[in-house]
Order: sequence, then C-alpha cells, then structure tokens
Amino acid sequence: MLLGECKFKNSKVTISDCKDLKKCCNDMPKYYYIFSKSGFKEILIELSKKANIKLISLEEICNKT
Repeated sequence: MLLGECKFKNSKVTISDCKDLKKCCNDMPKYYYIFSKSGFKEILIELSKKANIKLISLEEICNKT
C-alpha cells in the first residue's frame, strides 16, 4: 500500500508529522511518500533512509523534466 501526504507550509516537515501519517492507518506495512514545500527536518531525513519513507521536495518536483 502506498500512502502519501502533501505539506504546503513555510516550515520543514517534522518526524511528528510522519508519525501522524503512520497513525492514520494503524501502522500497517506500507510505503510513505511525503511531499513538502519547505523541506524536511534532518531527523526525518535520517529516518527515511532506514524506513519505507520517500521524501520529495517542491524543488525536486519542479526540476523534473
């Protein structure tokens, strides 16, 4: 299952935001995609390297051809 969330705010996405996303589906195994206008806190970036979490910035979306 793929679960995604878009954060269009002026602050970086936190690990708490990620935990809230996981809670909404009872922590069932799945892949998480989080899209952010303002980037991600370093702790979330590190967690994403060890878990099924893909972080995608607005810059990445706009620079794709």
